[in-house]
Amino acid sequence: MKNYTYLFFFSINFERYRFKINLFLIILSLFQLSPNVEAIRDCHLNAIEDFGKTQTDVWINYLKFERDHGEAKNIGRIFENAKATL
Repeated sequence: MKNYTYLFFFSINFERYRFKINLFLIILSLFQLSPNVEAIRDCHLNAIEDFGKTQTDVWINYLKFERDHGEAKNIGRIFENAKATL
């Protein structure tokens, strides 16, 4: 019987790093002189697609982004989606 412990360990770490990389891209985009709001929104949506069922921070960060840099009218819809998904 083969030992797949290493493969399982790798997949867990890959998910953790993918989450951190996505968060880093969002933060990096916000520090541009003229941030591309649509590109940052896409990063948030990708993070939600990948981690939205288990990570509340993804939703909270997206809500804060829309409040501070995006469109406040989206906050209610995002909050309802978060409640339905989590």
